[in-house]
Amino acid sequence: MLFFVVRMYYLAFITNTVFVEADINDLFRDLIRPNVARKEIRPVADQMTPVNVSVGFNLLAIGSVDGDASKIIISGWWEVKWSDPELRWNESLHSVKFIEGLEPYIWIPKLVVLKSPSELTALKQGVSSMQLSSQGEIKWLSLGSYELVCNGDILTFPFDQPTCSMTISGWGYNFNQIHLAIEEGEIDADSYMPGGEWSLVSTSIEHLSNISGKSEQTSQQIIQLSFILERRETFFIFSFVLPIANLAIMNNFVYLVPSSSGEKLSFAIIIPLSYSVYMGYLSSYLPKTSSGMSVFAIFLAISLLNSTLNILFTVWIMNMYERDDEKKPVPAWLVKFLNGSFKRNLFCCKGRLVANTKVSGIDETPAVNDTAADLKPVTWKQVSRAINKLLFFLFFIPTAIAIPAILAVINVSKGLQ
Repeated sequence: MLFFVVRMYYLAFITNTVFVEADINDLFRDLIRPNVARKEIRPVADQMTPVNVSVGFNLLAIGSVDGDASKIIISGWWEVKWSDPELRWNESLHSVKFIEGLEPYIWIPKLVVLKSPSELTALKQGVSSMQLSSQGEIKWLSLGSYELVCNGDILTFPFDQPTCSMTISGWGYNFNQIHLAIEEGEIDADSYMPGGEWSLVSTSIEHLSNISGKSEQTSQQIIQLSFILERRETFFIFSFVLPIANLAIMNNFVYLVPSSSGEKLSFAIIIPLSYSVYMGYLSSYLPKTSSGMSVFAIFLAISLLNSTLNILFTVWIMNMYERDDEKKPVPAWLVKFLNGSFKRNLFCCKGRLVANTKVSGIDETPAVNDTAADLKPVTWKQVSRAINKLLFFLFFIPTAIAIPAILAVINVSKGLQ
């Protein structure tokens, strides 16, 4: 009984495997190897008839290029299909549905990929797989990674959506030799593995024809693939947007630091140093070839200018704070300015301010309607505190308005893309 089971297993599996291998060897000997003589000839009986070649792309991954924000790396494989009527066989006679390892023996279309205006590469046969079916249908899978140049409006950076494109065309063929068609009408992203800085928004593939040359004999067909991407927002919000917004708000609080504190000027100097760090951080992510300007780059430049003004005003206010009221009293026009142009509760004193001037007689006493209890002399310390408050509101209010306005502009711009 055991011998019978072993015998049946041998006939069902082992013998069948040897039979299939023998059929493959027969096909290579009788069909494939003799085809080498016509390897350079297009597989059509009428050489005035074009070979129909369909092209598709399967996306695997998207990565960044270190040191160049205008480029990305696209990894995937091309799926190229065509047919050769001379390479058909009867499947019922040979028990073989398809065979592989055909690159050295059959005609392969010469296809080139244009990745950027300065980079051109051919589809490689060394990192590829090829299958031939019994109906003469050939499928060629060519794996590769490509550096693509991206274009787009960086106004809304880091929330922009750049478009990265590459094209594929036949090398040395015209319309009468091959006809390029799009496989399945779209880029296959079923094998796409998300990760890294970029996320995929959408893809497109289109057929461009008759774009070079003046006739069918000199024109070429081109298939263009486009990838619309966007940066992962969470990373940039917490590492870029929020820190810059916090710095912009903190930048104005230097005027609330007491002038008597020795840290007032240090506080004013630290902020622009922090801005310079983020300016370098921003420049590393902005494409060098972009013609526009990011709204965040403009905001950073204005904030850096604001920090410079804050340092100048802080030095001026601290010098004012240290002035001697006896040697150089507060001018009368400045007292009038503080009294007449702004409400008293904006400053430090509740009573009416008067100039701290010396008098030599009763007749020279200033004639005012206020009572003696309301008259208070103005000192340079009071003036410095008043100017501190004034400058705080002058700088803080525009900053508080600018931050949500910028976010609104970005949101509207993204909706228009």
